[in-house]
Amino acid sequence: MTQPTLRPAYGPLAALLVEMREDWDLDQVLGELVGCPWSPRLALESLLAARDDPSGRLRVRDAVVKVRSQQQRLTPEQYAAYRDHAKRIINRRPTGDHE
Repeated sequence: MTQPTLRPAYGPLAALLVEMREDWDLDQVLGELVGCPWSPRLALESLLAARDDPSGRLRVRDAVVKVRSQQQRLTPEQYAAYRDHAKRIINRRPTGDHE
C-alpha cells in the first residue's frame, strides 16, 4: 500500500484559521504557515494554536520546524497565489470580509 501524497493547502488552512480567530491577520497567519514545510503536524499545531493561544498572532514555526534548514522560502508570486486562494475562500463565505 502506497502512502497518499499530501498537497500543500496553505491557502485553505489560512482561511480556516482566520475564520476561527477574527483577531488574527491573514498576512501574518499565511506568513507563519508558508515558512513551514507542509505536513499533518503543521495543520494540527495550527488548529491547536487557534484554540489555545491567547495572543493575536499565530506561532507554530518553532513547534513544526526542528532544523532551520527546513524553513521554506517562497517567491513573492508563490506567496501571492496562496494569499489569493485564501481570500477567495474567505470571500465565498457569508461573512467573508477579512483583509
